[in-house]
Amino acid sequence: YRGAKNPLSDVKVRQALNHAVNKDAVIAITTRGLGKPMRSFMSSTTPLFHGPAPLYPFDLAKAKALLADAGYASGFELTILALSGNQDDINDTTTVQQMWAPLGVRLKIEQVDSATRTARYRARDYQMRTSAWTNDISDPSQITSYFAYSPNIDNLYSGWKDERVDRLYEASGKEIDATKRAAIFREIQERYVAQAPILFLYETPYPVAFRKNAQGFVQIPLGNNLFEGAYVAR
Repeated sequence: YRGAKNPLSDVKVRQALNHAVNKDAVIAITTRGLGKPMRSFMSSTTPLFHGPAPLYPFDLAKAKALLADAGYASGFELTILALSGNQDDINDTTTVQQMWAPLGVRLKIEQVDSATRTARYRARDYQMRTSAWTNDISDPSQITSYFAYSPNIDNLYSGWKDERVDRLYEASGKEIDATKRAAIFREIQERYVAQAPILFLYETPYPVAFRKNAQGFVQIPLGNNLFEGAYVAR
């Protein structure tokens, strides 16, 4: 946000933007009801996930009050990078754009190709960007290292930093007691949620379509397709 005060650096602004989005409506529009509101930056299938309730329920009055308290009662302008030709991105961003309008927040959607979006993201040449996550390993350390541990990639190249979270993450790699490790990741998730570095939208399962005579196919939450037991019934 060069040459001007960055509204996204204010936690009250980030919380307001989250409260101003009706997650259930976005889910209905983009996933046709298959998704569910996020309850953490982790998916609910991630081990040591902690999310007792959907995050930042829709509350326009609260969103307006938070923005006013942060000094942005009349709103401001934001730009988001979206993937050109991706219908999910188009649905998500245009829906959010309309939901933020009552706050005076004017969202400009900049559609770019994947290579450009990645390059600008890594160069920190962006205000917001669309993104999705699929766990590659069944442990909370991976996603936390990207989203919350600043020494890795500066928390998704966002610049957000929480010293306590960094120390907790480092401690998690040395902790072998399962109960203590779960407590560490619970606190990390609670601190992250309170600071709202991202717009929490939804998680959605992988939809898989196949014929009735196709049997034995399995897709695990990590996104892997298992064909070892697959066969065609005759």
